[in-house]
Amino acid sequence: MARITLKDVAKAAGVSETTVSLVLNKKDHRISDETVLRVEKTAKELNYTPNRIARGLATKTTGVIALIFPDIVNPYFPSLAKRITQEALARDYGTMLINYDCKYDKEPISILQSGAVDGALLVTRDYGLFESQVPAIKNIPVVLLEPSNRMRPNSSVISSDFYAGAFEATSWLLSNGHTLIACLTGPQDILVAKLRLEGTLGAMKHFGLKMPDKHIIPSEFSMEAGYSAADVVKKLKVTAVVCNSDFAAFGLIKGLNEKGIRVPEDVSVFGYDDLTMGTFTRPSLSTVGLHTDSVSTLATNHLIDLITDPETKPLQKFLQPKVILRGSTSKRLT
Repeated sequence: MARITLKDVAKAAGVSETTVSLVLNKKDHRISDETVLRVEKTAKELNYTPNRIARGLATKTTGVIALIFPDIVNPYFPSLAKRITQEALARDYGTMLINYDCKYDKEPISILQSGAVDGALLVTRDYGLFESQVPAIKNIPVVLLEPSNRMRPNSSVISSDFYAGAFEATSWLLSNGHTLIACLTGPQDILVAKLRLEGTLGAMKHFGLKMPDKHIIPSEFSMEAGYSAADVVKKLKVTAVVCNSDFAAFGLIKGLNEKGIRVPEDVSVFGYDDLTMGTFTRPSLSTVGLHTDSVSTLATNHLIDLITDPETKPLQKFLQPKVILRGSTSKRLT
């Protein structure tokens, strides 16, 4: 079956090819509402899809945006990618997923060097280092999905507020009788992990308390790191732990259970990220939700606006996270 072309739509709708192009590409025009509806209806009935290659040659664009994440094994990033892809498709853009951590991956990203994408949604621990390793990123619009070390003052950032999330989770524990609290931190060279620790310490200060240094447990965003921390938590005799991630919380709970420490009866545990699997663990995991859908929607549309309209201004927006209470936390009985 022959591919339906712009010319076919124009002929069936009784209008010019220019009219069809203006309507379907959402360009400014003075075409009547009646004609717009007729063109859109005809295109749908004929199952017309734009020729992306032809459009790219005409506009010198690719219609593709890059999703650059440091660890696509972490379920948080695939969930972001799924929603971003849906939003991009709604605006007739494709996506390309790239795994790149500037701490471990030193080579430039060849696909960016070749000009194969129009823009990028990026998560990186150090924007300055990323730019030095991948200089082609300077040539395209970029929206950060998390704040990053050494990001430019005018960088577009659409993200959850990581400080606020940790502050609220810790405040809930403090408001419910917990004062002996430990914090399982993430790598402190990652700004997001640093903000989460600062949020927990900020809540302690707000309640007139100071977390002892020994209660700040260096860790990683992994189940193995959380599991290993169970020995330290047991020795500290705390009643609650705020973890840097759901992964770390899953590992910690397993480690505590194996040592005969009950969650939440003996120790309450908070995660961070609201991974789906947290609803299926035993106990189910109390956590902080990041509004992944909202971040994905806002960031994708802002990036495409930056690509299509040079007059679009940079945007920095931090969404208030949500504390989600489940089975791994309880009030402290005195």
